[in-house]
Amino acid sequence: MRTAAARLETFPVAKSPRRLWRFVWPVAGWRALTWTGAGAAACLLAAVYLSSEKATAPVAVALASFRGARDLNQSFHAPTRSPLTLQIDVSDSPSIASYGVDVVTASGKRVWTGAPQLRSGKWEAAVSPGLSKRLYWVRLYVASSAELLSEYALRVD
Repeated sequence: MRTAAARLETFPVAKSPRRLWRFVWPVAGWRALTWTGAGAAACLLAAVYLSSEKATAPVAVALASFRGARDLNQSFHAPTRSPLTLQIDVSDSPSIASYGVDVVTASGKRVWTGAPQLRSGKWEAAVSPGLSKRLYWVRLYVASSAELLSEYALRVD
């Protein structure tokens, strides 16, 4: 044992891992931290890009009046979260220079309002951004007096 202990005293002492790490950390530690931060930022950007709404062409929804009561299951349909172009048939309404359009929920809360534009002989209202999934009512009224002319059921699926 004494001989072995004497030999160990003559061998060079290896540096302990803790002492070595103190010299390596300032170089490798900041690099690792930088690459980790860059990777996290790339993942965040990818998540934001993938979850963002893509620019899509508006979906045309032709609204027309019907005589008599209609079942709500036969309402006009539109896709969820897509920009809409509501094409409104005003043949049963008086000829007026300007109309107003409201989109309301079943409880009557207004979610969109605007003035339709006359394009190619049809009144069109561009609803953007799109609507969430539920039943809506599209109300057509005289812009100057807010007199209700027509109401259409619109189901967004």
